Amino acid sequence: MDIKKLREELKINEYDLQEEWRKQPVLFMDYSTKLSRLIHERDEYRSQLAGNIINKGEKISEAAMTRTLENDEGMIDFQLQINLYKNAVQSFEHKKKALEYEAQLLMGGFFSEPKEKKPIKKKKGD
Repeated sequence: MDIKKLREELKINEYDLQEEWRKQPVLFMDYSTKLSRLIHERDEYRSQLAGNIINKGEKISEAAMTRTLENDEGMIDFQLQINLYKNAVQSFEHKKKALEYEAQLLMGGFFSEPKEKKPIKKKKGD
């Protein structure tokens, strides 16, 4: 995963919220799809690895099989990638919430001028 690219995709341009809303679901889908594929690939790899261990004919307990699978370098790499993509997907959920708040502020006139335009009264002696 390219963390630099992810950081750029997570940034919000508050001056173009329409474009941000347009991109958000596509980016979320891209990262979610990649996460799903990684989980599938990891599960297939795990099955092949377990099959190789069983095909050697050695008797191995379930606990020993689990430890062997968990300590396999390939499994560790898959789990790292899966965790990174889970965090990316969660970050896009945070971005969505931030976009919602940003839109609420914009609609509420947070960035507008004061609504009452009364002249400022000077105090006596000023």
